[in-house]
Amino acid sequence: MKLDQQRINLKTENRKAMLDAYVQMIEDLDIKKRWEASLCQICFYSKGRIAGQAFTSHECGICDEPMQFPSTDVNALCKDCAKLNTLCVHCGCSMRLTKRLKEPVSSKELE
Repeated sequence: MKLDQQRINLKTENRKAMLDAYVQMIEDLDIKKRWEASLCQICFYSKGRIAGQAFTSHECGICDEPMQFPSTDVNALCKDCAKLNTLCVHCGCSMRLTKRLKEPVSSKELE
């Protein structure tokens, strides 16, 4: 495929947008909004995840609570378990990006 001016400009804009997203991840200026959403820096600032358009059922990785999503881009945890364990609702990593020293607790165990 020939590399013309239009393609070069498109690639340049795409790379610039990626770099801007990386800078946002590092600066974490929306930290309050991110913590309210229970999302790690990567999941919060990443744009355009690829997903199929199909209603998808998925169980929380801690309490097994069934969850429904409008696409195949599902969360790893329910909001309650994510907040209780300070984990990212989407990918399940530590919100502080630190190693865990104990097993996660199910939100159902507290009921």
